[in-house]
Amino acid sequence: MFLRGNCEGILFPDQVSVRNADETELKEISGYVSEFCKLFGADYNDIMDSEFVAVTPDTNNPYKRLYVAN
Repeated sequence: MFLRGNCEGILFPDQVSVRNADETELKEISGYVSEFCKLFGADYNDIMDSEFVAVTPDTNNPYKRLYVAN
């Protein structure tokens, strides 16, 4: 899952890894962002110039409290 912003205020459980999205991942989501911008009238460059983080399940225990703390 990709989130726009630095996500500093979100308490993620130990079951996920959070890191900055890399260039390859940003290229992968660019088509979805482009479609979003067309549908909602948003500025593509403004969005893509933002920070994105990648949130992925940790393989040790990927399903308990998966993405956010309860």
